[in-house]
Amino acid sequence: MFKRLFKRQPRPTYNFEVLPQGQVLEIDDRSTLLDAALDAGLPFPYGCQAGECGACVCRLVTGQLKFEMDTSHLISPGQKQAGYVLACQSKAESDVVVEIPDLPAHSVVQTAGKVAAVRELTHDILEMTVALDSPMAYTAGQYAEIVVPGHVEEGRNYSFGSAPGDGPVDSLVFHVRHVPGGAFTGWLHDADRTGAALSLTGPHGQFALRSGDDPILCVAGGSGMAPIQAVLEQAAADGVQRDVVFFFGARAQRDLYSLDVMERIAADWPARFQFEPVLSEEPEGSDWTGARGLVTDRLASLGDDLPRHQAYLCGPPGMIDAALEILEGAGLGADRIFYDKFTDRRHVPPS
Repeated sequence: MFKRLFKRQPRPTYNFEVLPQGQVLEIDDRSTLLDAALDAGLPFPYGCQAGECGACVCRLVTGQLKFEMDTSHLISPGQKQAGYVLACQSKAESDVVVEIPDLPAHSVVQTAGKVAAVRELTHDILEMTVALDSPMAYTAGQYAEIVVPGHVEEGRNYSFGSAPGDGPVDSLVFHVRHVPGGAFTGWLHDADRTGAALSLTGPHGQFALRSGDDPILCVAGGSGMAPIQAVLEQAAADGVQRDVVFFFGARAQRDLYSLDVMERIAADWPARFQFEPVLSEEPEGSDWTGARGLVTDRLASLGDDLPRHQAYLCGPPGMIDAALEILEGAGLGADRIFYDKFTDRRHVPPS
């Protein structure tokens, strides 16, 4: 009796070029673009690596990809049309070239720290200041992954809530909203955690102010204030002289915060600075005289000037999706809209 021997066929491999570095890697059909880039030591931005955060978004220049999951909750129709994909969910089916958004690069570091202070910003948002064992450099708008050793071992991502200034910092500020059932937010909100040990990795993310002369449009909801506040504080320190319109959405007056910070920034801003809170669930007959309704409805107030802006969006997925539809409908291209969706495990699509 003769046995037939089969030779295992090698996996197909392709060339994978990453711009602007111009480095060409080899990738097979089992590896995601992100895995291949990280294995090669490229400074590719990433966060959750599971298609949840959107940090690894990049633009497909040429080539064919297959996708591990539906990413429409993070990639808007306008971005999809422009070729944007999530590297952590994309596998090559041919030679591919992708482009990473051009951002200041900081080395990702892991460091320990302790909760130095906690103060109440609203009834369900706490400001947490963390003293670091070693400094961290970041760009305003980015975020860190936080672990509580012995309590919350799976990392949670939070945006930096203050500007970094001119270099690495030895303390970090975060705005942490209480999420019902949330492991980290429950831990922080349930007791005084001053002095508690943390582990932090960062910076991560691509959200940051881009260069240009066009007016800046900011839209934030809830704790989405944190990265917008950091971006505007840093822009003020850097002497940016561009008009700003900032619509901040909250449910009721008790959900508003950082009004004093915005007033201070506006007072020193060298160009026009319009900050407008918008309340969606403020009781009728209250003393509130400001705007009511959905924060995204206020975009219409910009009229024909809307397409001239660079847009920066931070907050819950529903708000971001509504804003994207309006902005893209008004003619803003994907290269003029930058956003950070604040997803949690309730927003992760089922596998």
